[in-house]
Amino acid sequence: MKKNTKMAQKLFKAALATSVATGAMVVLAPVNSDAATTSFKDLKSTSDHYQTVLDLAAKGIIQGYADGTFKPDNTVTRGQAAKIIALAIGLETKDVKNPGFKDIKTDNQYYGPIAALVQAGIITGFEDNTYRPGDTLTRGQMAKIIALAFDLPEEQTISNSFKDVKETHWFKGYVQTLVTHNITKGTTATTFDPGAAVKRGQLASFVVRAEKAIDTGEVVVSLKEGSIELASGTYTLSADLQKVLNVANADALAGAKLKFTAKDGAITSIESLNITKDKVTLDGAGASVAGNVVVSGDSVILKNLTVTGDLKLGNEVKTSFTAEKVTVKGKTTVSNKKALVASLDNQFLAAVANGTSITFNNSTLNDVDIAQSGAKLELKGTGTVKNVTVTTDASVTAASGITISKLAIAAGVKDVSVNANVTTLDVKNTSTKITLSATTKITNLVLPAGVKASDVITNYEAVKANISQIGGVKNPDSSALTPPAGGGGGGGSTGGGGGGTVTPPTQTAQQKLDAAILEGLTSADTKDDTISIVPNGNTFNVTIDVNSTFANFTGLARSIHGKYSPIATLKSITIPYEGVDIVKTFTTNVPFDTAVEEALEDINALTTNTDITLGSPLSLLKGKTISFTVAGTFDNEPVNGTYTFVFAK
Repeated sequence: MKKNTKMAQKLFKAALATSVATGAMVVLAPVNSDAATTSFKDLKSTSDHYQTVLDLAAKGIIQGYADGTFKPDNTVTRGQAAKIIALAIGLETKDVKNPGFKDIKTDNQYYGPIAALVQAGIITGFEDNTYRPGDTLTRGQMAKIIALAFDLPEEQTISNSFKDVKETHWFKGYVQTLVTHNITKGTTATTFDPGAAVKRGQLASFVVRAEKAIDTGEVVVSLKEGSIELASGTYTLSADLQKVLNVANADALAGAKLKFTAKDGAITSIESLNITKDKVTLDGAGASVAGNVVVSGDSVILKNLTVTGDLKLGNEVKTSFTAEKVTVKGKTTVSNKKALVASLDNQFLAAVANGTSITFNNSTLNDVDIAQSGAKLELKGTGTVKNVTVTTDASVTAASGITISKLAIAAGVKDVSVNANVTTLDVKNTSTKITLSATTKITNLVLPAGVKASDVITNYEAVKANISQIGGVKNPDSSALTPPAGGGGGGGSTGGGGGGTVTPPTQTAQQKLDAAILEGLTSADTKDDTISIVPNGNTFNVTIDVNSTFANFTGLARSIHGKYSPIATLKSITIPYEGVDIVKTFTTNVPFDTAVEEALEDINALTTNTDITLGSPLSLLKGKTISFTVAGTFDNEPVNGTYTFVFAK
């Protein structure tokens, strides 16, 4: 498959993101084909790295020096690498948020690139809140970086001949991964030299060989009953694979990329399935994919499928991803990297600012990694999840019946909101700020040494009773009891002598639902300059300007939906249009914007001269209303409320 410079950028993001220790890093120049050269006077054709260096230089990924040399044995610092990588992937390095590293001041020449990489969720620095721009990277560390960058799984069994790679070494599995995929041969037949600094020539070879190890598969050409046509030919399918690769899923599989194993003209297993189209639904009908599933399209819905390998969501997922009755036995990754090639564009950065909604409904997950800035992970229904790792600012929400075994907040993360029950909340960074919902319960809060819970939990006083232990020791605040209704000196709960304490009235489940709706409406997430909303009970008066679109409204409503979705389910939505009430009902808790979009499709079905989409002007609803019904349970009590948006004329 043809490669391009963006694929190599994928390595560069992960290289900084892992930051496990010191080591050397190759100077990777900004992509600039005019400045790149394809010959270097100090690089001999007999060198092991000769062709790989020329390959990357021809693509504009690396450059030599002004004197015409490449200096394959040179290394660079982490600061230099940050600058080069930020430029290579086109990040904005001027208007950036200060990551707060104590060894990087704002006048440092590498401040902008480093801050941009942190802001994009690409690097996190070290646990002591430093970046260490002068450090270098070792070959052992680079093995892990290469494996992670190119999505090559860590090997569990060691079969290489390197005497300096032991079973006790943390990098052993990653070194084996490079050997398995012919990415490294070691410094000799029996040594890998894991503690040595990576050289420029070595990295060029690592990158090119890793690129060759990545096979993104063949593009799906067409589907027929019992068979699939790919670029290499037509293959028959087993009964189980036909549940996934079938005509009913033709829309979702259009342009998809398939990596597979075949025998005698029949596909026997899927190694990787990459969905590339936006706004499609893939229904697995209960089947299993033996390998990985990659999502490179936006607003994709995945249903009734078991993924034996990993589920990978790239930054093409800009607004939403939804999984219904999906089991992922490997790792689920929400990344800021493109699934196939890595680059960041202005459209992606704008989308991230609004937050990408990642929803799993009645699904079973093992490990989940959130590495996309602003992502909103929602776990709904009766599913399970073991471990969630957050490496950038994000939010995590789970239904009351789901408990996350471990939620780890990595070093460098600044702001996280949690609306989920968690057994262990492990915070790595002293400057992280976490906001817990009123219903969140934490069994054990693990903090860095010398850090108090109130230093990290922004609303600690309001939620302290819900944190059972801190560092494995009982939290004295968790045993706080509501004072008795009766007071001393003969006073009763209704007052009288002695200054008794009155217990505030308990909210009903419906009042809690109403409060959640209102909280979502008034939160910072719902800010939109084109829409003004004034609440009046369960009715919201909406004023819009000429620039308002359905997308503006549904983006705002999605934030509201995120507040009540752990409590209840969106059951129906009504949009009146031209005297007809378009009513949509739902059996599962679909995202609010999906509900609106389905209603708009019904409007289009009724008209012959209208094409209303999420990009259409919201002025079409002036003088009309949108109402939705939320029903379910909260604290085992039924709730059912209707909420109406009234648009001013």
